[in-house]
Amino acid sequence: MKHSLLLCAALILLFCSCSKEKRITPGDGGKKYPVKFDVSGFTQIYEPQGGATGKVRTEDVDSLPVTTLAYVVFKDNQIVSIKTSKKGDVGFGTFTDELSPGSYQIALGGGSPAVVYIQNNTYQSDFGAALLYGDDLFFKKVPLTVTNTAVTQAIELKRISSQLVVNINDAIPANVSSIRVSLKDTTGYIMTKQQYFSYNERTVTKQISAADAGKINYRIVVNNSHNVTPFTITVSYVQSGKTVSKVISNVVCKTNMRTILSGNLFGSSSTDFDMKIDRDWNAPVYIDF
Repeated sequence: MKHSLLLCAALILLFCSCSKEKRITPGDGGKKYPVKFDVSGFTQIYEPQGGATGKVRTEDVDSLPVTTLAYVVFKDNQIVSIKTSKKGDVGFGTFTDELSPGSYQIALGGGSPAVVYIQNNTYQSDFGAALLYGDDLFFKKVPLTVTNTAVTQAIELKRISSQLVVNINDAIPANVSSIRVSLKDTTGYIMTKQQYFSYNERTVTKQISAADAGKINYRIVVNNSHNVTPFTITVSYVQSGKTVSKVISNVVCKTNMRTILSGNLFGSSSTDFDMKIDRDWNAPVYIDF
């Protein structure tokens, strides 16, 4: 855990020290043509399972909590150009560039928060050259062929994160100081390979105040990288200096869907949590238990 915190701190420092625009490889000296990419929106509802017809809703760039966008140009798995933009910047959601004729891969990503990190060349063969870090991530990679004309293209980013909601049904007792959810997870995504990497133990902690005592249906939200494969979480709380934990196995999350776990945590005779997968990320959820 300490190693993960140090790594995240180092990544943030590196990101803050970088300019918003960076060209990694030298140009060929030939004529370049303008290219423009507009992030037109974010897909936020996944198509339902089982062959059912689902709706896919797209939201505007300012309607979701995406605070950072990144644009990366690859040619032969090498970075040609990288740009970042933060919400509030003029032209947020639009990236313009100039590229020589040829074939490229364009990767666009974003999140809240999001950090783009250029991996050391020593590790490019293992990790790829550009890594995207963040809590709730969106991503799209598309091919681009530049000829002798300008290119303008609208890109719709798709959510690549899942969401886990732990709903604690019973009342929070007095003298509980914190509640934690622990799981093996990652917030790092390889933009070249379009996959998550480096899974480690991750803990989300909520501090509990005296005013929270007696509350029911207390919720902890954990955005994560899991998709379909079952995993295990540990829900624990600290009361008067003593830690009590409950292990929940076979949890299933799915990309761009919300999984709700509901159950009793504080000394109840019930030891099971019910699981529900909600296909609409933003829909209200009402659970009778």
